[in-house]
Amino acid sequence: GEDEFFGRSAIPSINRLMPLRNIRVYHVGDDPKKIMEDLDRFKPKLIGGYPDILKILAILKERGKGDNVKPEYIASSGAILDRYSRERLEETFGARVFETYGATECSPMAIECKEGNMHIQSDVVDIEFWNGKGEKASPGELAEIVITSLIEGGTPVIRYDGVKDLLVPSDIECKCGMNTPVIERIEGRKADAIILPDGRMIPPLSITGIIPYVMSEEGSKIVEQFQIVQEKIDKVNISVVFKECEDSEKERMKIKIGDAFSEVLKGVDIEVREVEEIKTNRRDGLATPPPVVVSKVRKV
Repeated sequence: GEDEFFGRSAIPSINRLMPLRNIRVYHVGDDPKKIMEDLDRFKPKLIGGYPDILKILAILKERGKGDNVKPEYIASSGAILDRYSRERLEETFGARVFETYGATECSPMAIECKEGNMHIQSDVVDIEFWNGKGEKASPGELAEIVITSLIEGGTPVIRYDGVKDLLVPSDIECKCGMNTPVIERIEGRKADAIILPDGRMIPPLSITGIIPYVMSEEGSKIVEQFQIVQEKIDKVNISVVFKECEDSEKERMKIKIGDAFSEVLKGVDIEVREVEEIKTNRRDGLATPPPVVVSKVRKV
């Protein structure tokens, strides 16, 4: 539906009213190499997109592609952005990364300010935070959200709980000048959370930083991509794409990564394996970036 709307309806309609000479719009299923080639000719001041697409563009940039791709700002949205990915994007492109948070039902819901805090767009959405016990969540407490759109027109969105994202509210007063409520962390989708044998739920963002932490501790940057898949309640597979290096270094890092995950995911069998690539998702003939965390365990 979104592909149909943007590809055949929205963009052509906007073009008739306001030619988009200074904007490039790509589908997530487009070939990243071709996107980078076009961006190299376009010389963008700002790049925005899903973090997984941005990371692929960063890899291409590190490999010598896109000499003219030197944006001043990068806007990440549509999925969780971990600290390592943010730092990698900023280092590779030499640009400040800002994050936005939204949903198809009501977007955008929050934006990152110059101080690095996520501010709720209170003029367009009301967000309630609930802790899963039938109680309003306290600041610092992991919560699911219920949203009400404040935008006129279209289908009303009133106290909608179908977003299924896990967030942590904050009570800080940001010094940036915006007086809207702040979100402390966006942890990711509940469906992608890892469920431990003892019933505890580990949000995606709590584990995506483990491999970057290991690399930092070991002074290594040999991991290009990775994917964490919970196959069963007590089994997690971690697929890793390594840069070219000695086999002994790969084996050493696999052991370090496995040990680090075992510390966090108690009671779970961890298998770390090298793969040549993390396969993309394919739908309707299009390839989209793979999720970083996948859980096949049913949530109740």
